Amino acid sequence: MNFENFVEMKKCILALLLMASTCVMAQENAAIKDTVIQVNGVSFTMVAVQGGTFKMGAQNSDAEGDNYDTDAMTNEAPLHRGTLSDYYIGQTEVTQALFRVVMESVPDNKWNSSYGLGDNYPAYYISWDDTQKFIARLDSLTGKKFR
Repeated sequence: MNFENFVEMKKCILALLLMASTCVMAQENAAIKDTVIQVNGVSFTMVAVQGGTFKMGAQNSDAEGDNYDTDAMTNEAPLHRGTLSDYYIGQTEVTQALFRVVMESVPDNKWNSSYGLGDNYPAYYISWDDTQKFIARLDSLTGKKFR
């Protein structure tokens, strides 16, 4: 495997992880717990992440100040508060098994033993369009809202 192919594969895996695994905003102020979701005999775990407030941004003018970073760019200022609600994220990347049962197929000639082949390996070389189709079908099959 050459470096360029490796980088491309990682981009595809990351896209699926970020787009398909981030799921269902949790109810405000409710205690959230990890949940296992089953789709046509394949299960996957969504990990509960408690939301919160944090300092967002960076600055390079005050070494004693908050979020000081010598490499901070001007577009990272001003410092401000960011808030995330509770949410769920996939414990693993979308597996080949999950992709196969949701899409009822596999990408033509794209998965091979060079990068890993099998039910528990991540799905890779998935286009943006196929990722959107995967999410829509996963929503339909589970009755939940993924993104």
